[in-house]
Amino acid sequence: MPEEDKIKSPLTLPEMLFVGGLLLVADTIEALLLLFALDDFGISDAIAFPATQIYLKLRGVRGFYCLIGNCLELVPYLGALPLRTITFGVTMFMESDWGRKTVGKAVSVAASRGKLSPEAVNKFGEADRAAQARIAARAKMREAQNARAPDSFGAEPYPEEAMA
Repeated sequence: MPEEDKIKSPLTLPEMLFVGGLLLVADTIEALLLLFALDDFGISDAIAFPATQIYLKLRGVRGFYCLIGNCLELVPYLGALPLRTITFGVTMFMESDWGRKTVGKAVSVAASRGKLSPEAVNKFGEADRAAQARIAARAKMREAQNARAPDSFGAEPYPEEAMA
């Protein structure tokens, strides 16, 4: 695939590092509270659970892995593990271009060695094509929005006859 036709991931590395760092801090605080026999009474879960899901939804990313981690964080004592951070990292890996390429290579190697059925390979290909289509649709939507709003405030520029 030529470089100019390559579809970029909706997530950037600084975003991944910033949000991942915030989740790591939240998980560290939960672990420290448990270490000192304290409890946050689910306050961090009430903040981080919807925040991560809304963030991923707004970025156009399927947050299924992150949803699993957030649900596991609600289980007492299991929530002290950094599950939210780990599953957020898995979500970022699977949605990045590098992650999709890596998983695609692993699937093709496993299929060539006969370790995967043709149905599993087709299922991965369909999921990858669906992800590429979602990313392309969001890019088109952004381009259409930018075309409608020529200046940074979204207002139409003055006609030249009004300026005379």
